[in-house]
Amino acid sequence: MKYSIYLPATQRRVSVGAYVKGVKSAITNPDQVFRHGLETWWPVTGAHIREEFRRGMVDRINRHLPEHGKGRKRTPEWQLQAWRIADKVNNRIVAYERDCPRELRARLANRLES
Repeated sequence: MKYSIYLPATQRRVSVGAYVKGVKSAITNPDQVFRHGLETWWPVTGAHIREEFRRGMVDRINRHLPEHGKGRKRTPEWQLQAWRIADKVNNRIVAYERDCPRELRARLANRLES
């Protein structure tokens, strides 16, 4: 049996050996521009591919934690809502209390509009 990895950027499966060879090439050449990244279809540098690889590795490690994916705060909707409110607050865009998850309202009270 030969293991393979699916690359969403190219919508293809590649062997683990080809994947490792490509990532090693990107890591050793951080300034070189590659046709696409691991998750992106546009041209990226080797440094960007390294960041994508590391982010994916950390995600796969965290998925093996016993409580990963359980609970209300793990739903994609909650994560997206929290990300949006953090983006608004960090970029000094007006953020409303009604758009903020309940758990974050107390912490962001001084930055939210009623």
